[in-house]
Amino acid sequence: MVISDSLWRRRYSADPAVIGRSIQVNGEGHIVIGIAPPTMLMPTGALLHPMVIFAPRIDVWKPIAPTKGELQGESWDHGLLVRLKPGEKPEHGRQQLQATLNAFIAHKNPESQRN
Repeated sequence: MVISDSLWRRRYSADPAVIGRSIQVNGEGHIVIGIAPPTMLMPTGALLHPMVIFAPRIDVWKPIAPTKGELQGESWDHGLLVRLKPGEKPEHGRQQLQATLNAFIAHKNPESQRN
């Protein structure tokens, strides 16, 4: 997973050795693969979605690969982020996100692909 710069500084004293370590989140171990830059702007709370109130601060990002425990009776939503290369147009990011969303929907609802 990726952790926020704020969490990295608060909990891990900005120790670069945290990358590659396993840390516990909700009782599950996750390998830290990176630290988000402090300049990363992330909408939170009602700014992320007007109908679903998210936390006021986001400190961890995990891949969409829920654990068995997360699937048992827990209600959770997804957020997708895309990081553009310098000079890359936002439309390219929108296309990447749409392709990811389409693949996710097709996987979760194969019946939607039948005509």
